[in-house]
Amino acid sequence: MNSIQKKNHDSDDIKRIIMIFLVFAFFIYSFYSANKKNKEVRKYGIYSIAYAKSRGSNWMTSEFKFRGRVYSVKSAAENGPRVAIVRFLPYNPHKNFLLSEIDVPKCLSRDSIPDEGWKELPVINCPE
Repeated sequence: MNSIQKKNHDSDDIKRIIMIFLVFAFFIYSFYSANKKNKEVRKYGIYSIAYAKSRGSNWMTSEFKFRGRVYSVKSAAENGPRVAIVRFLPYNPHKNFLLSEIDVPKCLSRDSIPDEGWKELPVINCPE
């Protein structure tokens, strides 16, 4: 191998190492950011009801209303419920997540959801 080929080979190795480092840093940042968002929403979040709007092969988009505006929730629950509880930050509703493990009573309609959401999960006793 001559000196030019060796320099190119060394340069390629450095580029690979930098790329691996950048990909690794991106995954660490993504995990940290999602974890921080979820902690904040759990601590300060309020509740509403989200309705499924569209489904993809691996995701679902739902929508909820807060203070007269419509916001979206994306989740990996492609087979998730058509109606679910959403928890979100009142000062930044784009930070949100679905609580799809909680069943929403059928007697709860869009009109019964307060425009300001619920500070606590409501206890709903539906007539049978």
